[in-house]
Amino acid sequence: MLMNEINEILTNENLNNSPTDIHFLPKFVDYLPLLNTKMYFKYLTVVNNLILNPFDLSSILTNEQLKIFCEFNIKCLENNELLEICSQNLAITLNNLYISKKEIHYSFCQIFNLPVKEQIFYKILLNLSKLNKIEMEIVLDKTGSINLLCLKIEIISYQAERGFLNLNSSINLIKEYLSNENTKVGWIVSHSLHRMIKNTSNKIKILNELKEEIEVKSANFWINFTNLLTLFLCENVFIEFEFYKEMLFYWKEDTKSELVRESALLYMDSLFKKKQIISFNEVYFIFLFDTSFRLKKLALNILNENIKEENLLFFLNEISFSNFKIEEKTKFLQKFISPLTVKENLIIFLNHPNNQIRKIAAKILQNYVLCIKEFVKNENLFFISGILAFINKKDCNDNCICDYEIEYLNDILIDDSFYNTKIYDFIVEEYLSIIHMHLKKEIFIFDTKKIIKNLTFILEKNSTNENIPFICKNLSLKNEEFSDLIFNKLKRSRKESFILANTFNFKHKKEIINIFLDRINETVLDSLYLLKKHSNFTLPKEFILKIEYFLEFYEVDFTGDKGMNLRLSSLKLINLIDDNIFNKYFIRYFVDKSKFIRDFLIFNCASKKEDFYFIKCLNFNFDISSEIYVFLEKYYEIYERKKKENHLGNDLLHFYCTLKCFICLVMNLKKSF
Repeated sequence: MLMNEINEILTNENLNNSPTDIHFLPKFVDYLPLLNTKMYFKYLTVVNNLILNPFDLSSILTNEQLKIFCEFNIKCLENNELLEICSQNLAITLNNLYISKKEIHYSFCQIFNLPVKEQIFYKILLNLSKLNKIEMEIVLDKTGSINLLCLKIEIISYQAERGFLNLNSSINLIKEYLSNENTKVGWIVSHSLHRMIKNTSNKIKILNELKEEIEVKSANFWINFTNLLTLFLCENVFIEFEFYKEMLFYWKEDTKSELVRESALLYMDSLFKKKQIISFNEVYFIFLFDTSFRLKKLALNILNENIKEENLLFFLNEISFSNFKIEEKTKFLQKFISPLTVKENLIIFLNHPNNQIRKIAAKILQNYVLCIKEFVKNENLFFISGILAFINKKDCNDNCICDYEIEYLNDILIDDSFYNTKIYDFIVEEYLSIIHMHLKKEIFIFDTKKIIKNLTFILEKNSTNENIPFICKNLSLKNEEFSDLIFNKLKRSRKESFILANTFNFKHKKEIINIFLDRINETVLDSLYLLKKHSNFTLPKEFILKIEYFLEFYEVDFTGDKGMNLRLSSLKLINLIDDNIFNKYFIRYFVDKSKFIRDFLIFNCASKKEDFYFIKCLNFNFDISSEIYVFLEKYYEIYERKKKENHLGNDLLHFYCTLKCFICLVMNLKKSF
């Protein structure tokens, strides 16, 4: 074979016609100096085909050719090129020479007396371990390189599988790595154990012994052991393993939480395929409630593959993850899953670390459970907050709360043990919502002293919950001393919480307004807005001048427009005081530099709020004068027409419509605009 013939073979896209006769090997080795780097893969593929022939390579190649061939493969490995085929070529060559000559041409980090990096050396040994016995001891090092550890574990497993190492000893050695925190190591360990255990006569016994360790091991062990069981399920080897159900609802906030649930879900998928289980209940709950979009999608894929009921499949696939609201979840659960199963699983979800999931579970659970006496007592803070979300029922009537729940709330002491957790705000929100709801009733069912104690702690921690003004107002009516307490706190403290708490403290109304005038800020303005809205009093002229000052407050700092909230709070308050001032600034703010303020006004003045679905803000009602009403009416009319025919973005469309409505304004408002 001539060099130009070799070149023709390598340039041909189809390698099916490449030579298989090993006598062509020397010519291919001699061609190496002429080889273009782009042809490396084709060249190595052809050569790999040749050296697989069962002939003694030392009788085909000279020592020099053998050295050149090995040097080329090692060079490719060191350059991280074609790792698999090069390491395989070297392993085949080493094995060939060992079989034919009984010669060992490798020692630690040396191949054919050529030095190689440790990782490359063990990569070659891994391929050799699949062919023959490794004539050196493989020592595992827990503190060394992850890649080296993976290679060594695989070498041991292949050697044990082929009978060169004791199978049971190798299994015992490698199973110690089932708890390794590295995901790659865990996956290699699972596959290596599967490779060895399947060759034993007591597979079930070994797997059951490993299963007994599940309770005392870590999340890493659960993931890797479950992956191991999944591999065996594919070969119809099955053991009783119920722990996967707990893994499906493993939510601890560590990096492996999602992987734990994923491995359990994949195990379930294998169980379905092998007809070992037929209930999809847990998969439904992953699909409905898991915080991981990836796992939701995996759950949906499992359901699509295994469910035959068309109505159910249609319902599942019509659901969009992004808008899957509580109403749809409730409807799905009521239609397709038994009440007992729903109740059992939702009680588990009361322990979920995600506030939104916990709240949704509690709200749906209200359709299935009447009282918390059905729950097993649990001191977990997540569960306590979940119970509060459950007690916080939408419909407040005499039957909405049971004696157990009244006692539960009276026993709650909100202190530093709650405050030092990240769910403190959630607990406070639910607790205050319940108290606010029941304070409206004629007969207050809770222990007032305990409520005041908890509320005082909450105020000391400067909570600005929206229910605080109304709770404090109603508590003051039931306990006059409470009015004095929060007033004295206000005098000594500048905390915003005490400003809110004293909003409706009518016993000290005059003194409080004077304090507000001295401490004007966003919270004071909001409190005065509430006070003005719910009672009749006159603000002094100098205070109105201060409000006008804040309406013009456009200072910025490193955080951006720091006057934005002050301007908006001032606008809300002036709306109740002076129509002329309000009209002037409303029109100006309609094209304000703050997008937040513009969006707030656009959304809250619209009759069809669904047209402005892209704006996320709280509902608020302005008292709009006739002068502005005409302007707004024209604005929304133009907006509705133009949004159908115009490709402008939301902001550009807003300014376009505003300019078109300019003519509807009276002269003095045109100047403000």
